[in-house]
Amino acid sequence: MVGLALLWGAIGGLAFTAVVLLSWRLTPQVWLGDVTGGEQRPEVNVVNATWFVLVVASFVGGGFAAAWFAASRHDASFVDAAVVAFTVMAIVNLVDLVVVDIAVYLWCRPSFMTLPGVEMPTDYGMHVRGAVSGFMMAAPISLLAAALSLAA
Repeated sequence: MVGLALLWGAIGGLAFTAVVLLSWRLTPQVWLGDVTGGEQRPEVNVVNATWFVLVVASFVGGGFAAAWFAASRHDASFVDAAVVAFTVMAIVNLVDLVVVDIAVYLWCRPSFMTLPGVEMPTDYGMHVRGAVSGFMMAAPISLLAAALSLAA
């Protein structure tokens, strides 16, 4: 089970990192609400909504896939599936915090990760709070993923 969680966590972390960086590169305005603390919102349109869905799906999808594969083992219990799903989502969340938020966004800050006319945050607090929110979201999502994977 640990190997399954590490494998899917690595795959999920890479996929999530790719989606986040690609969204910053192609449609940085999607992140307007995050960088302004919710004071400004991105324009509601098909492109922004699509990127939002892709980012959420790439975070949640790894946990669901891992729970599904864990539950497909004949000896897997609900707890096993839920722990694997949570571990995968925790790894994805940590990869996002360390690689995307800290290493790329705060330390390197490529030009495509800036929004013209918007003061870009440079503190770690916003990113750590986002990671805590990610862990809080991962708990119920993991339980749901485990339940659905065992029910199928």
